[in-house]
Amino acid sequence: MFSLFLSPILYVLKLVIPAWIIFRSGKAFYLRHTKNPVDFKKEGLLFLLAVYAGSVMAVTIAPAAIAGFNDPDAIRLNLVPFINTATSYLKAMHDHDDKALLHALENIIGNLILLIPLGILLPCIFKSVRSFRLVFSIGIVCSFLIEFIQFFLRQIGTFRTVDIDDLILNTIGVILGWFIYAKIVQRYFPVLMVK
Repeated sequence: MFSLFLSPILYVLKLVIPAWIIFRSGKAFYLRHTKNPVDFKKEGLLFLLAVYAGSVMAVTIAPAAIAGFNDPDAIRLNLVPFINTATSYLKAMHDHDDKALLHALENIIGNLILLIPLGILLPCIFKSVRSFRLVFSIGIVCSFLIEFIQFFLRQIGTFRTVDIDDLILNTIGVILGWFIYAKIVQRYFPVLMVK
């Protein structure tokens, strides 16, 4: 399963990393020219955020030819919370179908951890985005945009599931990320935060 995600991530990062290096090199040149110091910690964290964002796009919205996710039988649209996730999980348990059970668990855990890094990186990089409310709001917007783009892509032939459960699990992931930032990074690793 890991290789299924690794291939589209590597494909997208081949585009993201060179574009990022070119873009940020121009900014570094500008800062040197104006005698302003380059904040290498912030640059490193911004690079990490760009790689993370590229990876998320690769596994959630990259075209099927790149990502390899194209299931015409996938549910079109689910707006009833937890019905799809719970049904697939309980059905796999009832049928003793280990493959389906593993798929259901991967879906739940994958959607839960997908936006945890966002909840950590945003407050570490941007001083203005350190409140729970703001990180929570950005997380909901990002998760909604992913589902909205997936819905749009379904209309042009890339068959992905559009599910309210994904939105809920992604948002819980952002919340967990913010708590990791607030309770662990802020207390024990403040060196990772941009001042």
